[in-house]
Amino acid sequence: MASDRSRSVLAAAVVVLLPTLALAVDNVVYYVSPRAGNETPWLISNALVSGTPVAIVAHVLWFLVAAAVYLAMRREGWGFESKANEAPAHRRAYLWLVGALAAFTLLAAYSILERDLAPLFQRLGIDALINGEQTGEGSSVGNYAGYNPTLAFLSPIIVGGAEEIVNVGIIALLSRRCGRGWGFILAVSALVRGVIHLHHGSVAILLAFLPLSVFAVAFFRTTAMVSPLVVGHMLWNFAAQANGAIGQSLAREIAYPLVTYLLPLATVGLLVVAILRACGWQTSCRRK
Repeated sequence: MASDRSRSVLAAAVVVLLPTLALAVDNVVYYVSPRAGNETPWLISNALVSGTPVAIVAHVLWFLVAAAVYLAMRREGWGFESKANEAPAHRRAYLWLVGALAAFTLLAAYSILERDLAPLFQRLGIDALINGEQTGEGSSVGNYAGYNPTLAFLSPIIVGGAEEIVNVGIIALLSRRCGRGWGFILAVSALVRGVIHLHHGSVAILLAFLPLSVFAVAFFRTTAMVSPLVVGHMLWNFAAQANGAIGQSLAREIAYPLVTYLLPLATVGLLVVAILRACGWQTSCRRK
């Protein structure tokens, strides 16, 4: 019976990976295919246009099913031992906060890295070597029936959470189940994270996401927690969407310093304290 349940969980995990595979194929096709004007070779993205009822239902289902499968994998003992699991509640809460803030800040940093790296890749001719000369940015020609701006605002937030569950949690547990090491997990997770964002237009995205990928896998290995990464990613997507939606309003004037300065400083402070505690700083102070 246990064996049958384990096989069912394995089958469900493979099914949950299919949307990620579809997104990866979609982005690769979009990136490598010549396009001009309104002609775009998008596949899944033309069927699930962000902001439509069909897309939001698909995104919510992906998120919920991914979360359910991840929890089932943990219940089946597909996890791994972590000292953080035995830590007091206040320490786990502290680690959770560090993970969420760090994920948020590293997502903010990725946009800066992409902005600086993409022109370099273009000057070196790396992108042109792969996808050829492009004329025009192109635009999706999918089915916009039922399009709603609110749904378009919510979709990336939900997808961000699903990405972390699948790209970190499920890939890590599935790989460990198959006897793979953490180097393999990091390579796969980083590659998938970069490839599904190739629609940004440059392979520089692979390097831009690397710090986040390294942290996410290292954090999951240390704490066996994926929920902070999910919340951090969803908060960043919310901030990014809000930033584009509210323009130069008072809300943006208030939120900009919070996102740009306070959250990164708070994250750095928490990480410094975590490093000092890991080095025995608190213990040595008590001894003195």
